[in-house]
Amino acid sequence: LEADGRVAAVTADHTVDEDCEARAKAAGGEVRCAEVGGITARRVFLPGQPFPGIMMGRSLGDLVAHQLGLLAEPELALGLALPHGGAVLLATDGVWEHMATEEAAALCTARVADGAAPAEAARELVEAAQARWSPLQSDDITAVLVLADGAAAGAA
Repeated sequence: LEADGRVAAVTADHTVDEDCEARAKAAGGEVRCAEVGGITARRVFLPGQPFPGIMMGRSLGDLVAHQLGLLAEPELALGLALPHGGAVLLATDGVWEHMATEEAAALCTARVADGAAPAEAARELVEAAQARWSPLQSDDITAVLVLADGAAAGAA
């Protein structure tokens, strides 16, 4: 994020594309379109099972997903300039499924400008995202905000 809250860079979503589908099938999984939590997407499943139903091609720490061909290696971007006063906002798909990037950036930037610690801004972002999910269905919702000047970082 720029110091004024503008979004400077966005990573690619790792959806279940053709490469992911080929890896899943080669590992014995299946890909089908399904609705979970109000979101319809191509998802990876154990054959004939209703789980894991993951709708991304990369997952850190999901051992079943890894057995089904999903990648565990993160995508890295090197050489990104972080101007003084800017920030890095990392969040799971539980945030991004119901909140636009610009909205999340504006929320965090405004809270930090009002004097909130990065952890507090990240917590409020998580709470705002959680409020948009159905009470009976939710996803993992995690956010980390790191100020580029190195003064502070916070996670929720």
